[in-house]
Amino acid sequence: FYTAYTHNVGFELNYIGAALGESGLQERLSYAGHEIFEQQVNSYFSVKARLVPHCILLPHNAAEVSLALKTLVEANKTNPCQFAIRGNGHTTSP
Repeated sequence: FYTAYTHNVGFELNYIGAALGESGLQERLSYAGHEIFEQQVNSYFSVKARLVPHCILLPHNAAEVSLALKTLVEANKTNPCQFAIRGNGHTTSP
């Protein structure tokens, strides 16, 4: 699976979560305090590699990954944000 992370400050955080939700991915979003969010953050094999993002997106298929990336790229044009995609590899570089 792939996980999209957004990590920034202020208005951009709400904007990105809202953009992903409005694109139809609301059910795939998880925020701090949700069990799945905590499981994902704590699943890094190295404490030094852990990121604590604003939200985590857990798409279920390639079409949802594509939709998420298109949404994030479009949202980035209005409000620059940082996001990362986590795959199943093993590296200490986040």
